[in-house]
Amino acid sequence: MKSACVVDASVIIRLGGERVFHVIPQLFSCAMVPQEAFDEIINDQELKKQIETYRQTAKAKIVGRIMLDQFQRASYDSVISSMRPYLSSEQSEYSNIGETSSVAMAIALSVPIVLMDDSEAEGVIEQIPGIRNGINIFRSIAAIRAAKALGIISRKTERALEKRWASQGDSPTQSEDGKLLVEALKKAGAT
Repeated sequence: MKSACVVDASVIIRLGGERVFHVIPQLFSCAMVPQEAFDEIINDQELKKQIETYRQTAKAKIVGRIMLDQFQRASYDSVISSMRPYLSSEQSEYSNIGETSSVAMAIALSVPIVLMDDSEAEGVIEQIPGIRNGINIFRSIAAIRAAKALGIISRKTERALEKRWASQGDSPTQSEDGKLLVEALKKAGAT
């Protein structure tokens, strides 16, 4: 049932801050972290050590553009170019580079699941033709809900994190839905 995912810094920092980053390597066969996203984890040396431990067991991989073959690189560059006008600010073309590189890496490597906690970037990505169709974006809370559904964490832990992270409303948004993430994992693992 396991599939790879691409993880943005926002999810790594959020889960790491709650000491539950371990759910990612348990949910996915490999967590691919774009170099740009990894570079955003500036001050948390403990979290970087944890990621390095997962790298040694092939449960996490830091991936950069330079590691891609020419076809993957062309796909990556195309996605970056397509997204830059929508996600970069006037002050810096590198704003939202973690989110942009996460989506571009997922498409270039044909990884169907991206974990990202930037709702603004997610909303923009959903509007860009041809990009959103190739990936499913899920937030930290979806990973927590999926981890609970699969018996990785307790209901108590799930509830505590839901109170802090989940959108207020009757039902979770698509990117917050742990059941949809479990279904995406099943679908990706079956292919």
